[in-house]
Amino acid sequence: MFDLDETVIQGWLRSLTSQHPESFLNKLKLSWQEDLHIKNTSPLSQLG
Repeated sequence: MFDLDETVIQGWLRSLTSQHPESFLNKLKLSWQEDLHIKNTSPLSQLG
């Protein structure tokens, strides 16, 4: 979904806390974690 450094994402999320409800932030964090997991679980890493 997004190709951003995790520290950039965390900083951006902290800046959003006053503008968006916690449930929205949790959904964003969850989607990024899933996206990072997909990137880290590449077919090459499964072959080894």
